[in-house]
Amino acid sequence: MSELQSLLTEFAAGRVALVERHEASARAVSHYDFNNTYQYVINREETHLSWLQNALAEYKAVLPPAGPSALPAPQPPKVGKNIEASAFRGILEDAAAKTTGRTANEQKIGDAYAAMDERRAIKSLLRIGMV
Repeated sequence: MSELQSLLTEFAAGRVALVERHEASARAVSHYDFNNTYQYVINREETHLSWLQNALAEYKAVLPPAGPSALPAPQPPKVGKNIEASAFRGILEDAAAKTTGRTANEQKIGDAYAAMDERRAIKSLLRIGMV
């Protein structure tokens, strides 16, 4: 196995783990806006995986399973309970507050949440006549 093939295989296993985690999260989230975001992220990651699959095919290799790179899947909500969007506020705030070491998807989600938060603040200021 060449060094490049080994690197591609290791990287692909991490990406597979990430896609599996996001797919599990999308199944656990019922709020439309969050689920829609997960679907967008999953679509982009599947595109990236297809590029890796094509690169590995040149070495006659296949996408590896997530294996040791597997990330824990979130717990699905209890049946009959409505999940409030605020339940995910901590995750979104962490993604927005973190400025270094973010993945591209964490950056997109964090930046989108921060922009949404800024719009809410501006609307509040307009409502009370501060702007």
